Amino acid sequence: MNVGIYFPDIVPDEGGGYTFNEELFRSFLSAARESNHSFVIFTSTDIEPIVSSYQLENVKNEIIQRPNIIERGLKILTRNFGSSSPLIMKMERKISSLESLLRKKKIDFMFFSQPFHESVDIPYVSMVWDLQHRLQPWFPEVGARWIWYPRERYYSQALQRASYVITGTKAGKDEISQFYGIPQTRIKILPHPVPDYVFHAETGGNKDSVLKKYGIHEDFLLYPAQLWPHKNHVNLLYALKVVRETHKLPVSLVLVGSDKGNLSYLQKKVIDLKLSDAVHFPGFIPREDLVSLYQNALALVYLTFFGPENLPPLEAFALKCPVIASNVSGSEEQLGDAAILVDPKDSEKTAAAIALMYHDENFRNELIQKGYDRAMKWTGKDYIKGMFAIIDDFDHIRRCWDI
Repeated sequence: MNVGIYFPDIVPDEGGGYTFNEELFRSFLSAARESNHSFVIFTSTDIEPIVSSYQLENVKNEIIQRPNIIERGLKILTRNFGSSSPLIMKMERKISSLESLLRKKKIDFMFFSQPFHESVDIPYVSMVWDLQHRLQPWFPEVGARWIWYPRERYYSQALQRASYVITGTKAGKDEISQFYGIPQTRIKILPHPVPDYVFHAETGGNKDSVLKKYGIHEDFLLYPAQLWPHKNHVNLLYALKVVRETHKLPVSLVLVGSDKGNLSYLQKKVIDLKLSDAVHFPGFIPREDLVSLYQNALALVYLTFFGPENLPPLEAFALKCPVIASNVSGSEEQLGDAAILVDPKDSEKTAAAIALMYHDENFRNELIQKGYDRAMKWTGKDYIKGMFAIIDDFDHIRRCWDI
């Protein structure tokens, strides 16, 4: 088959989505020659020099001149006119240059590497990272009406028309089937891969210079996450207060991530809890600095309310940083016994887990080893093998008709 792969135009400070797509892109190029299919990568930037460096005869790059309508334009239009506006439906039909381009390039099968893609009539694979707008619609970032309705409209249409839907866990598979009635046979599980860069990081990192750069002077907890409400930084702040005042531990907290509208609220909460000297907000930081923080943190404390998959715990595993994570849907499946799982609402128990990590070095080292072993089990190469298996399977169906 002639297979199209759409890689979105995203930037590093978008967090896990960028890391996931970067890993997928590099892993795909490394393994593409193992496939009998031909591929066309659709992007909005010229990646031909990168593609050419792999000397792949079965992979080409095609530049899309227009931003994805759903990702960028439709959200604004829907907020102003409503999700069922004739104007929006007309624009969706009219502004469909991707569909035209796919047919021009004789694409048989389309693979979208992240959720929220343009509607096409060519058979395609869709991806779901989470359905939290259904599970926890009270969070404004997924529940505000100008976000919730387009999101729901997209999933209800795109998933039902998809040849296959990819998710990372059985928990995610069950949610897709429950909310949108997709047959389980059309939902494929491919776990998030551990990014390759973490396996090649310099051991120990540039500890002294990085800690000095961000004003860190004591044992610290790391939480790399965009500053969204659902990331639950507030309950972690309450846990830190218990750690310092009840457990009497000199531990600080480093909250790495871009502001998504919640920074000022968190800064005020830090002042209210009298934690100003113990909490650092470095914002978005270079990858090499983040690696060093992982390698030198007392623990990663990933206290999000959202599942079923999260990337930072996997990065921490590979960088030998012990993990405390939320016990949310999918977390046991993704992290197993390699992390301490806590109720994200329970600050007391979160504090107790932090204290255990601080006092019990043997237990901490045991978690580190379990995490590293788990990180080695699923890489970008494994993900691409799963992707190729899906493509091979559909080839027997797609040969039944022409473009």
